[in-house]
Amino acid sequence: MCPNDRRLATRPSTTAGHSDTAAPSQTTLDCASTVTPTDAQTLHDDAAARGKWLVWTLTDTDIEHPGRYIARAHEADHHGGKLLPGVLVARTLAELRTMLPAGLTQQGPTSMLPPDVLEIWD
Repeated sequence: MCPNDRRLATRPSTTAGHSDTAAPSQTTLDCASTVTPTDAQTLHDDAAARGKWLVWTLTDTDIEHPGRYIARAHEADHHGGKLLPGVLVARTLAELRTMLPAGLTQQGPTSMLPPDVLEIWD
């Protein structure tokens, strides 16, 4: 089960060399929300800034995104951690890997995880 909705700060856009001077906006995410690679990087960077460790699990069995590969972020801790809202969605596993936050390392799934987890990245 996904925890409470989370607000994700989105950065102002830049158009033709002019930056938008408006404050960053807020986007509410839930477990089924699709996020962009930029959003995923922001989630990852925010967690790192708070001293948290994120693990991304890749699967192909999500009922809300049939026929697609998805990546979900999990905030890991000694008590099991928590699932963060939002998912990356792609047509292929290769495409999904390119959408993950920069600097991650692929780990093999362990026997402690459900069998539908294809890959782990942290």
